[in-house]
Amino acid sequence: MVKRCPNGTHKNKKTGNCEKKINNEIVRKRCPKGTRKNKKTGNCDNNLHTTKINNLVKTPEIKIKTPEPNVSHNTISRENYEYIKDKYGHMSSWAIWSKQNGKSKSGMDDISFFYNPSQIILNTLNPNIILVGLNISERIDRVFGNFHPNTSKAQDYKTRYAVKDTMFWGAYMTDIIKSFEEKISGNLMKYLSKNKQFEKENIEKFEQELIDIGSINPIIIALGNDSYKILKRHFKNYKIFKVSHYSAYITKEKLRLDFEKIENEIKVL
Repeated sequence: MVKRCPNGTHKNKKTGNCEKKINNEIVRKRCPKGTRKNKKTGNCDNNLHTTKINNLVKTPEIKIKTPEPNVSHNTISRENYEYIKDKYGHMSSWAIWSKQNGKSKSGMDDISFFYNPSQIILNTLNPNIILVGLNISERIDRVFGNFHPNTSKAQDYKTRYAVKDTMFWGAYMTDIIKSFEEKISGNLMKYLSKNKQFEKENIEKFEQELIDIGSINPIIIALGNDSYKILKRHFKNYKIFKVSHYSAYITKEKLRLDFEKIENEIKVL
């Protein structure tokens, strides 16, 4: 049985409440001061509660930035830069290249920014991250020309693509074996197996090189299996990682994935 409203009242179709009529007009009950009628329920809600809810909905999401890898970065002074250039310029370089302009290998031979580097370049250089190859394949005539080839046959462009906008951009680059020109790595490894003293001498040179560039607790990235084997054989206290060698049958995209994986591992060290 449907309950009827008393005489002089009228049922509100939305709320179901009986409201008084004065001169045939419906008198709706007003909410007390500081409250507001909820259109869905017909109840009087606290304005403060409604405001808090609205503010909660409208507050933009706060994005927490991933912290940068905890790797110290020694600033290279111009004086130290010139010292490194004079002593190691024909066997090393830095992981900075000109911007690609067109084809993948464009700009790889440009090392003009190494001649009189700006302060921005000097601030980018990081002697605490070392990218280490095996040896030079041929004589390097240009200062800091290693890993910055002026021949279209070279595959170093993959490294530029792989380290761009990563923590490895600006790293020091060198080879573990110095003054040994050989394009076939297998021939060099055979030579080392028969000439232990030669390998030991190169390890000592590498240790001195780290001192000269001001490297502290270096993170070493071996470029390829052979350099990785030599490094792991002689350095037990260094953090040593490995990526595929850029001259191997590998795409630049795959090589970048290798570097990104190592970067993520370093972040949690």
